[in-house]
Amino acid sequence: MKKLFAFMLLMFAGLALAQDANKLFEQEMQRIYAQQDAGKLNILETTIELEGAAKAYFPTDGLLHAYHASVRQYAEQFQGGAITRERFMELQENRLARFKTALAERDSANAAQQKAQDQATAAAASDAARSTAMGNFLRSMALSTNRAMPRPPVNCTSYALGAGVSTSCQ
Repeated sequence: MKKLFAFMLLMFAGLALAQDANKLFEQEMQRIYAQQDAGKLNILETTIELEGAAKAYFPTDGLLHAYHASVRQYAEQFQGGAITRERFMELQENRLARFKTALAERDSANAAQQKAQDQATAAAASDAARSTAMGNFLRSMALSTNRAMPRPPVNCTSYALGAGVSTSCQ
């Protein structure tokens, strides 16, 4: 039983969770299982401790919290004598399979979202580069045109005409 718990927790602790938190969570799991091996914790107490550790190290992972809450409920039923050890193991294995499926779906959705975000960022960078290149092209065309065909000088003359001023340019 302890090995099944350890396998399950190590399996999802290594999946898509923060590396530092994984390491600390793994150490906490080892401490909890050492207490269980020493007879200080029963199955229910172990699941409660693991649930608390999961909430402490991964406070925003609702999927992980739901998994631990389910396993705790199964342990409560087992401890109260409502289900047998075999039924407890069966429920736990089924819940683990659902957890793995949900975790895979979440990971693929996150990957798809990241891909879409990367594409949007690349498109924005491409648009900015295209705009800069077009601006540089038009600026160089204007400079070339001005050098190749200089404007003729404009001579303007102003003179007084009665109470006003008149200007003529050629």
